[in-house]
Amino acid sequence: MSSWLWSDVLQTKLHPKSLCLVSSPGGDGLESFSQGEAVFKAQLEELEDRLHFFSEECDYLQGFQLLCDLHNGFSGVGARTAELLHDEYPGRGILSFGTCPAPSGDRDPCTAVYQLVNCVLALGPLCSQSSFFCPLSVSSSLGRRPGASAAFPQLLYNAALPYHSSAVLALALNTLTAPYRMSSSGFSMLHFAEALTFGGRKMLAATCSVPFPLAPAWSLPDALLPHMTSAPWRSVSPCQHPSTVFSQSVVLRGIPETRQTSSLPAGTRLPSSLHACESGSQVLQHYLSSLYSRALR
Repeated sequence: MSSWLWSDVLQTKLHPKSLCLVSSPGGDGLESFSQGEAVFKAQLEELEDRLHFFSEECDYLQGFQLLCDLHNGFSGVGARTAELLHDEYPGRGILSFGTCPAPSGDRDPCTAVYQLVNCVLALGPLCSQSSFFCPLSVSSSLGRRPGASAAFPQLLYNAALPYHSSAVLALALNTLTAPYRMSSSGFSMLHFAEALTFGGRKMLAATCSVPFPLAPAWSLPDALLPHMTSAPWRSVSPCQHPSTVFSQSVVLRGIPETRQTSSLPAGTRLPSSLHACESGSQVLQHYLSSLYSRALR
């Protein structure tokens, strides 16, 4: 697995204009925010041409989903791209996500400082120019000292391996963006962002449960019952699990409709009020209302 390349695991067939090959000015890779800015300036004309090509092909342009590294030079590329999108496409949603690897224990202090500076320089532009910004990492900290990695009770993975940690983040990103990607959803990207950025707070945190703790014979209420005081999902943003939630979007996937509600025989004493709900949506709404009573959802 360690010898595989990104192109070996990519399943999506990309349009020829979807890829833009870049090289750093010094030829040593993109290690700093300023190097990323230089690459952006050098590729600006090509980037604008490709953006116009795809935007003109859209019947209805909801907005843009921006995904970039925070710890290296692509932080500079991402920050300046967010500014470009904000200026060129006003009124469109710009949903930005920044990724960071789980730091290894043998990382030298100089590299740690460089990565931290890159993150700090990118946070301001990505927050101010985007509809919202959500950092993604299995590490609990962006600081110089490695934070504890996210632990999922039902998942065996090595956070230090990029193929493992990136798979967790990819699954989380694919799930949390479902509300505005599904054709059956009434949410646009901008409406989705506005619902979450309560009071102008543009920095978001993501959590997920990988996999969801649903035993073979359980229903959704059965699975949630042991977690009435603490949610089963873990943070995949470099921060502690939030104790206060102002607004949230919760996505449930992979559970058949027949198991989203209780199937106890009539006359059976219900273990909780969750078991009285008539749909999976009601189960989640009731559970979240009891767990986060002050949150908007």
